[in-house]
Amino acid sequence: MSINLEKGQTIDLSKDKGLKSLEFGLGWSEAEKNKEAKGFWGKMKNALSGGEIDLDASILMTGPDGKALDTVYFGKMKSSCCSIIHGGDDRAGGGEGDNETIKVDLSMIPETIDHLVLTVNSFSGEKFSELKSAYGRINDDSGKEHARYTLTEMGAYTALVVGVASRKGSNWSFKAVGKLCDGRTVSQLKSVAKDIVREVR
Repeated sequence: MSINLEKGQTIDLSKDKGLKSLEFGLGWSEAEKNKEAKGFWGKMKNALSGGEIDLDASILMTGPDGKALDTVYFGKMKSSCCSIIHGGDDRAGGGEGDNETIKVDLSMIPETIDHLVLTVNSFSGEKFSELKSAYGRINDDSGKEHARYTLTEMGAYTALVVGVASRKGSNWSFKAVGKLCDGRTVSQLKSVAKDIVREVR
């Protein structure tokens, strides 16, 4: 049975002893009022961007101090240790199912990595206030959903830290963070991720 996570809630990923790998799925839909171009500049913007909000899911792999040691995103779709693989960039959003997915093999994560920070950023610069809905969820390797976090706060920001998976010994947990911030690329979120890791340690 899937768990509906609240902001700040933590779940133990090690309760399911067979969970050696997982998939982070992210989905979003654009608010109806933003789908129609308004005025000359609105039409120009739609023409250049395809008329849709382009969100990008990423994972920052950090050490115990929160410093990013590796990053997986649409421009680098596999971690250096091959434990994390990005499913590809969805430039439109909406539709059925997850818009972007990132697969993680927990058994292959190097010992130098203590935290996986899951982020979403608006590469095209649109604000999260232009979204109707957004969520992040955790699936096992068969696609079964274990937990879901639905974003309840929308604001004039271009990035979101969805949550953090943290390791203590051989056990992994996931905390729903839901922190809105600014950053059109994942590299611009490194300092925010570092601060969040320090809070969850």
